[in-house]
Amino acid sequence: SSYTDPNSTAIYQLPLFHMSGLIKTLSLLSAGGTVILLDSINPIEILDLIEKEKVTYAIVMPPQMWNRILEVPNINDRDLSSLKTIASSGGGSSMSVYKALFELLPNIELFYGWGQTETCVLGTGLIISKKMFESNDERLKSIGIEHPYLRIKIMDDYGNEMPDEEPGEAWVNFAGSFLGYFKNAEMTKQNLIGEWVRTGDIFYKKKGYYYMV
Repeated sequence: SSYTDPNSTAIYQLPLFHMSGLIKTLSLLSAGGTVILLDSINPIEILDLIEKEKVTYAIVMPPQMWNRILEVPNINDRDLSSLKTIASSGGGSSMSVYKALFELLPNIELFYGWGQTETCVLGTGLIISKKMFESNDERLKSIGIEHPYLRIKIMDDYGNEMPDEEPGEAWVNFAGSFLGYFKNAEMTKQNLIGEWVRTGDIFYKKKGYYYMV
């Protein structure tokens, strides 16, 4: 299911000036995989390309864009069996989108994640299977666990770490994080505390999973 597999063919509508589009494109190309870049959301064109190019990994953002694709007439007649993973981020998805995708493609994995430009787009990720969805697992409401190369801590306004299930600001420590804001030392000083990036986002952690408030 990985997009860094040389046998992967991914389809994105992510702009290359966006950190997510740039990182995902370069990481797959460097692994020897295939990337199809879209310049717009045309649901019929997307389905045609998935069929013709045997796409394995699709990223469409935000998740609600799938509503337009799922409304294409006769979508059930399409051969979309090559798809292994459908990924999204940029605002929480709806359970109705997940339900429709699993009805159409029962064997896929859904991947949902959170990240920021300042953290080189890495952050958290959640892999959702049909079984997990059908069991109404509470983790469906989460943004997943942290990336293996990255650490997150939940902080109060005074720099104290919060216990589990208590909300606070997410601080991220990652070797690939940004070095500062261009020509803005004051903003850099406020948001880059040593090796930690203050994200401005409010999370809490429960049983190893992060939830956005």
